[in-house]
Amino acid sequence: DFTDEETSVNQNSSIISGLPTSNRETFAIAENPSVQSTPIIPIIVGAVVGGVLLLVILVLLAILILKRKKKDDAPLLNPPEDFEMVIISRDAEPTFNVTKTQMNNMKGLEDELLREGFPHAEDLNRVPGAGEMESFGKFYVYLAFSKDRFTARDLLQIYLRMEVDKTKQETTLFRTTSNSTQMYTIYAKVLGLEFLWNTLASPIHQIIRAGEQEMLRSEANEDSITHRSKNANLSSFIGLEIDSDPHEEDPEFMEANMYQLLSILSKIFARIRKNIPLLSPWIRLAIRDTRAYVSKKFPSSDSKVVGSFLFLRYIVPAITSPQLYGITSEAPNEHAQRILILVSKVLQNLANETMPSAKMEGMQKMDQFVADNIPILHTMYDAVTNYHPSEEDLLNGGSALNLPDSCHENSIVWLHNFFSRNRSKLSAATLTDMGEFILPSEISKKNNKLE
Repeated sequence: DFTDEETSVNQNSSIISGLPTSNRETFAIAENPSVQSTPIIPIIVGAVVGGVLLLVILVLLAILILKRKKKDDAPLLNPPEDFEMVIISRDAEPTFNVTKTQMNNMKGLEDELLREGFPHAEDLNRVPGAGEMESFGKFYVYLAFSKDRFTARDLLQIYLRMEVDKTKQETTLFRTTSNSTQMYTIYAKVLGLEFLWNTLASPIHQIIRAGEQEMLRSEANEDSITHRSKNANLSSFIGLEIDSDPHEEDPEFMEANMYQLLSILSKIFARIRKNIPLLSPWIRLAIRDTRAYVSKKFPSSDSKVVGSFLFLRYIVPAITSPQLYGITSEAPNEHAQRILILVSKVLQNLANETMPSAKMEGMQKMDQFVADNIPILHTMYDAVTNYHPSEEDLLNGGSALNLPDSCHENSIVWLHNFFSRNRSKLSAATLTDMGEFILPSEISKKNNKLE
């Protein structure tokens, strides 16, 4: 019996081995009823639960990333409550020992300085020396603002046109410090800070944050940072070792990090173009009218004039010295400053329509950035100057500038003192109209000094 049973098992095994796989499983189950099929429902439930958990984890990760990005994008400072007062408030501290009688006398001087058409402008334009132009332009514009924005714009246009008229070579137009360029600088600072904040604050603050992280890494590993390979491609764009003088940059190092710099430039230039509609209408009008006036004398330079006023005397200074424009509370750290200087230089090349590599070794890739964006730049210039608001539109923005009384006082007294010490340089015609309002001696200052 044992032999027969063994023989039967062997026969069955032989039969099973000759069957297809599926048939073998069926045969085995049929032979052994204790074998049960795998439950399907628990598998499905497990898969669903696992998928849901995975989805939850991915959502949480996305939320964390978005929060981190939002934190990185958040400004280091809150925007000012009153953008126009950021600059003006720096000159609002009472500075002179002036009496009410003296101030009443100076009302006549103010009326002459702001008389319609500014008949004394040409004579006064010759008086300030190089060291006085900034203060002369600033306090004269403040005085005009104390009346209204229209008066400030008209004053600026008179001085800008005088400079165009006296310029003999178009390559030198608005290239040096003058009364008109100093007037435009303070005019744009006061009226254009909100545009600068909305355009530059976020990228500048990101650069500063990255610079702080790089400085911490440098302090933690100073030796390795000092001796690291110059060709190392840093993970953070702020790691670019950019000195104040880009002529000294190592070409291989600049090449290794150029794509990161291109990314920064592209972002900032895109934000500038996008925010042009936010640019102060008073700045747009000043640039528009100056471009039209220049085109009559130097037709080939009208676009470069727009670049000069939009970039060289407005946007670029705010990038290199954001603390002076209320964008930061203090000067950027060393690493951030290096980046900001190089960014400003390339934007300046773009405005001048010159190639960066001509003066900065290792900047060939920046040449392509400039060449590619010159047509876009011209389109942007047209968007800035093809602007014709009605007087009603301008008045909707408010004509009067709420200049503090102390700033108004500082402005007229500074101008009085300036004319008092330069009385001999004024023409007879100017003295006839203004002389009686100019005291023989200057009004003294308080302990604080106003530059």
